[in-house]
Amino acid sequence: MSQKIRKSLLSSSSSGMELLPWSVVEEEILPKLSAESLARFKLVSKFWKSLISSPRFIRWHFTHPKYCSHDNLNVPILRCFSKIDMYHEQELYFLLRGNQFIKLLDPPQTMISPTRHKYLSSRLIGSCNGIMCFIAKTDPRFLKHEIILWNPSMQRKSLEIPLSVYLYDRSFFSEHLDFCGGLGYDAQNDDYKIVHISYCSRRKTTRPFSCFVNIYSIKARKWRVIDHTKQQQTSILSDDHIVEFGSSSQTCADGKRVHWLVSCEMSRWRLVSFDMSDEIFDQMTLPDSVAMADWKQHVELASLVGESLTLFVYDSKWSTRTDYVVWVMKEYGVADSWTKLKISFGEPGKPLGFLNNSRNEFLFLQSGKLVSYDNESRQKTCFGIEGVSIMSCLGTYMESLVKLQKQVCRANMMLINQDFPDHHHDHDIAFLFPPRDQGLFSNSYYGTE
Repeated sequence: MSQKIRKSLLSSSSSGMELLPWSVVEEEILPKLSAESLARFKLVSKFWKSLISSPRFIRWHFTHPKYCSHDNLNVPILRCFSKIDMYHEQELYFLLRGNQFIKLLDPPQTMISPTRHKYLSSRLIGSCNGIMCFIAKTDPRFLKHEIILWNPSMQRKSLEIPLSVYLYDRSFFSEHLDFCGGLGYDAQNDDYKIVHISYCSRRKTTRPFSCFVNIYSIKARKWRVIDHTKQQQTSILSDDHIVEFGSSSQTCADGKRVHWLVSCEMSRWRLVSFDMSDEIFDQMTLPDSVAMADWKQHVELASLVGESLTLFVYDSKWSTRTDYVVWVMKEYGVADSWTKLKISFGEPGKPLGFLNNSRNEFLFLQSGKLVSYDNESRQKTCFGIEGVSIMSCLGTYMESLVKLQKQVCRANMMLINQDFPDHHHDHDIAFLFPPRDQGLFSNSYYGTE
């Protein structure tokens, strides 16, 4: 940045105050500010708007050590409902900071509200760098659905990803079809990607397991098919013993890898990962007691995670569910780093994860209320919102400056079964990729001298 611009922004006014060094602003002030505060700074001048809106600054902000040390990196975001009358209910979103509930913006206009919008229901399938990725159904059988992106800290409106580009075989498309997915970040190509896996759950049909894997590049603005059968470890997703995928995913802190739990017939459980840069599936080693857990035990990925993969194992039967086992992978990819922790909650509940990065305090969902449980003191604290029923914990909320901007593109229709009509449509999509690497405060990037 030129000295001329620095002076125009940071120099003293008529009061004669000394010039504030830019290094102090860059290293001490900006990283500590919230996304909301920085968004206000864009109103100060064209330069501040250009700086704070730039993909370079956005990525630098949420990866800066001083910002990453804040409590906002593991704050539960809760989906709640409040009854309006006998037939209608209002959807609300809250954050739990400390012991206080903080209401977020109203849900975006395209999101899940049967009384007002076109979606019947939705579920969160993943999140990355403050962006939340939902899959929403538009018919009761989930045959028609859409993918929605939303940054709750920056935008009221969510953005829809066009789904007419999916690859389907007519014989595969049936009422037994199920879906899972995830959102991650490809740092090598500066690109956010959505993975979509469609398959026939063997809980619903006796037909051999098969699946289609599609990946949406937000930078390229189109879907592509991933032929997992040609990868080195073809058995990961081409195994007749696979029954179904978990409904949610966990994404690493850097966004590079997305993970799903897969239930199987023989080896009961698998932990499958997908590398966003290499676009390759892999299988991670689970503790033996988890991999071979019987049908009486339920295994799931934790909703609230910090920097480590976290699993819960508990009794499948609600009435006898009192004890819970937590497995945390302290060193990513190292099988021996799985650490076991037992929790004796004493009553049925839905385990969510660690609260505020603590290894002792856990959060449970129970009868529309949140309950925190200290595993050392065995004390329980109940959090409630008057007149509101907490339906689910969507996961971890992270403040982020990433702004989803609409772009109109020509969607590429790729078909496996040629019986399908080849239609092409224009769609609004999310567009949030950063440019190629330049210095964060590069003169050429901002057009300064």
